Amino acid sequence: MADEGMQENSNGRVVAVTGAFGALGCAVARAAAPTCRLALIDFAQVAPAGLPANMEVLTLGGVDLTDPAQAKDAIAAVVDRFGQLDALINIAGGFRWETHEGGDADTWRTMFRMNVETAANASRAAIPSLRASAAGRIVNVGANAALRPPPAWAPMRRPRRPCTS
Repeated sequence: MADEGMQENSNGRVVAVTGAFGALGCAVARAAAPTCRLALIDFAQVAPAGLPANMEVLTLGGVDLTDPAQAKDAIAAVVDRFGQLDALINIAGGFRWETHEGGDADTWRTMFRMNVETAANASRAAIPSLRASAAGRIVNVGANAALRPPPAWAPMRRPRRPCTS
């Protein structure tokens, strides 16, 4: 529920949310909907029930943000629709569980593409519009498990200190 005295879409800001069809993306979209115009971007083709849907919402499904051209096209569609972009919230990502010992190098590449390239490509595409906005912001959301992953979650692990020789 919006704060008292806040009118629908009162600030006029445009917020693009990547990974918008997932659980966290849906929650962010619902929280932002009362005060912002939204662009909901996701790799999934079809938006789940319960997402905001009105004239102040642009829904873009089937967008592969690991492809820089698709990221650029998605952000261009947002700016074409609303005339501006004020914030990009990068939530797109994913996880594949496997142990390091039994894991596959393709999993590492896939996780990098899902969690890093999506944010990098969307951000790169959005930066010109965000610079033109007085409110321009990028928010990158990552998994808490990346900070302290269990030993078995190999692709989420990283060195805790620099390697020395």
